[in-house]
Amino acid sequence: MVDGDATYDAASAPKMIERLISERLDMVVGVRKHEEKEAYRMGHTFGNKMLTGCVKSIFGGKFSDMLSGYRIFSRRYVKSFPAMAKGFETETGLTIACSGTQNALC
Repeated sequence: MVDGDATYDAASAPKMIERLISERLDMVVGVRKHEEKEAYRMGHTFGNKMLTGCVKSIFGGKFSDMLSGYRIFSRRYVKSFPAMAKGFETETGLTIACSGTQNALC
């Protein structure tokens, strides 16, 4: 899964897939690059860090960018995730569903 906002490194996808397979993970989340200031409105970075910190403290997990739209999933995870959300709630739901498990690397 990838957002089309040009903040993700497409060249890292094969490494993410390799890691998913070799470590038997259900989800790998790519962290956005912060080189292009236009890609982030004022407050986005701070808000994402704050939201990520809150969700980590409540649900656990090893992730640093819970709103990232760059993710690799296992077939098992895709078939088990109840995708009911719309918009950015999708990333939050994906993160919470995987938080606290040993099968996610974010």
